[in-house]
Amino acid sequence: MLFSPGKTETLCVEGMKCAHCKKSVENAAVGVKGVKKAEAELSGGVLTLTIDKDAPEAVLDEVVAAVNACGFKAHR
Repeated sequence: MLFSPGKTETLCVEGMKCAHCKKSVENAAVGVKGVKKAEAELSGGVLTLTIDKDAPEAVLDEVVAAVNACGFKAHR
């Protein structure tokens, strides 16, 4: 499945408590090929992603794995 241009997706992220946590989650997400932009919200535990138009749906699983690898609990 391909995403439409500039499509946004949202993931839940548990464990973010400070600005450093927020930045770590965002950096992990944008480090995944196909992610154009990532913005985490501390208060809601939400990570909003802007995905490249040609990225496969598997990019979301890769983001979950990258965020989990840096010590947080991400899920769809």
